[in-house]
Amino acid sequence: MVVFLLAMLNTGHVQQLENDATLPQGEGGEVEWEGVINAGEVSQDQLMKRARHYFKNDKEYSKAESINGGVKAVKTDNFFLNGDNAVRYKCSYQVAIEVKEGRYKYKISEMVYEQYPKKAQPAPLPIEATTLYREYRNLMAQGKHKSKKAKNSYSICKSTIRLIDELLEEMQTAMATEVAGTDDW
Repeated sequence: MVVFLLAMLNTGHVQQLENDATLPQGEGGEVEWEGVINAGEVSQDQLMKRARHYFKNDKEYSKAESINGGVKAVKTDNFFLNGDNAVRYKCSYQVAIEVKEGRYKYKISEMVYEQYPKKAQPAPLPIEATTLYREYRNLMAQGKHKSKKAKNSYSICKSTIRLIDELLEEMQTAMATEVAGTDDW
């Protein structure tokens, strides 16, 4: 076992694993997060109120609308990539919550990154997370994990994972908190 680890250190495989980031993918290969959360004995009506309340009270959500058995909205987050010249990105994605008696399902999809304009690039083009992730995985497969593009893509993927982990924690807290009163959706 020790010999195997030393061999990995000498061949650079450990470095490659450190620069690896994995994003979840749906059946068609698109980047998306999906899960079902058990809510105990909470009614479908109360879960719907909680979902609507969650979207309504978070200023980072827009375009909220009812869907069959739930609610969906678009969320926009910002993050910086560290380095000599920190780059600011906007990340927009759809969040849907479908509810049933005692459980709810979330789906986070349609993620798009857009670099904020700067002098050198006044109108940067948006890139879908699925496209960025495929390009990143191709670079990793070709052994180009040390390239600037792979490192930037890695940083974006890791930032995305942190953003979604925080979102899921916030969502689960909101969906576990009772909402009193009428549903003023």
